[in-house]
Amino acid sequence: IHQHVIDTSLLFPREFGQKIKLKTLADAVLHRTIQSEERIGHHPTEDAVAALELAQYFINHGPKQVAEVMLEYWRRQISSPPLNNPSELTNGPDSGLPTQPSLPAALRAAGLATVHIVGVGGGGAEPWAKEGQRTTCGSDREVLSTSCRRVPSSFFSLVQFSSLAESPETLHVQMRARLTAMCTVFAGPFLRGVALKSVRKWLRTCGPIRSMRLLRGTDRPHVEVQYSTLEGARLALSSLDGQERDGLCVRVQRPVTELTLEAEALLQELEAEPAQQRALYVSGFSRHHSEQDLRLAFLPFGPVEAVELPRMSSGKSRRYAFIRFQLDQSVSSALLSPLQLLGPVVRKCRALTPAHVRSWSPRSPPAPDGSCQTADYSWTAPPPDRDVRDAIRKLDRRVGKLYETLPSGTLCLVLLPGQTSASGDSPGLCMVGIKDRPAKNPEPLV
Repeated sequence: IHQHVIDTSLLFPREFGQKIKLKTLADAVLHRTIQSEERIGHHPTEDAVAALELAQYFINHGPKQVAEVMLEYWRRQISSPPLNNPSELTNGPDSGLPTQPSLPAALRAAGLATVHIVGVGGGGAEPWAKEGQRTTCGSDREVLSTSCRRVPSSFFSLVQFSSLAESPETLHVQMRARLTAMCTVFAGPFLRGVALKSVRKWLRTCGPIRSMRLLRGTDRPHVEVQYSTLEGARLALSSLDGQERDGLCVRVQRPVTELTLEAEALLQELEAEPAQQRALYVSGFSRHHSEQDLRLAFLPFGPVEAVELPRMSSGKSRRYAFIRFQLDQSVSSALLSPLQLLGPVVRKCRALTPAHVRSWSPRSPPAPDGSCQTADYSWTAPPPDRDVRDAIRKLDRRVGKLYETLPSGTLCLVLLPGQTSASGDSPGLCMVGIKDRPAKNPEPLV
């Protein structure tokens, strides 16, 4: 608000931007009673000193400590009558800070039933272990059966399956390997001495290229191209295969490996996802086109809900975008119509990559524009991921069975943790929803 003025109420906000009374803040943070009933009105000196000390507390301890202090204050207000001596809740004579109780302890103090069920190899959630409320099971099958009995009658439940607990790093490596294989295509043949810069420009009309390698182990040169997106690779297969360049019919094909045998079926499943029905992928337009230009170009096909235009670190457009419409039929109309406003070589297809999967794309750094690697190359498939895929399917079935036993109105949160390692950070996935249908008896466990 002002470079020399601090509004204390903005340092200690409530949810939705609501402000907290100065009297409440003084009680919660400073353990001091101001504006007491014995006085008539506010005492300006008392209020000014309290506001100053609140600002100093925020500066010295930071927003995290402030959030913990306020959470403890509201918990005390809800679960127990006010204490006559607030110092009884301090960590020590010098801290002046209230203790931070664990969630299970707070729920138990409020008389609410809780349960924590964990499979072999599941860790974390130490407050539950200290409170003696953890139930350890020998397998995920036992976790499911125990959860179906105990979770529906509990106020708060924490269930940890162990299917993927043993090797999270292996899971992310195999996910990246699958995406790398599905983003890779071979193109050729080309004339000997072909200008690789022109080949790259031709292939890049389908999407950004992460890397391109010249293969010399064949009679005529071929290239191995790794796109940054699934859509780029699919567009190259559908729109570039069979085109003639320098008198040669160029074939664009996917490498045949264990990881790509079911690639087309997997892409069709992604395309059929409800979240993707109104999303369109477009590439090949000029770097000068902005989000507003794309919105105007696609507006004739229906109302545009959002435009996602990825950019490089320099701020330049990467020349591909995701367009999300408000209506499903808008995508079909856009696919059948030319886009004169964006240039002569604009390619488009239905979006395949969900937003949370784009961050799991291959991690190798992209080659600079116009560059190319040369190698005598033979394709080596990454390790198979069948075991991981089966584990995910089993986990999905078990979570689904547990979900069906929950009563209507239950707040559900499914968390797949991310991974931090020397090879890079992989984000996790969190799904939240409220069940809107009644519970039913679980199916026989398998």
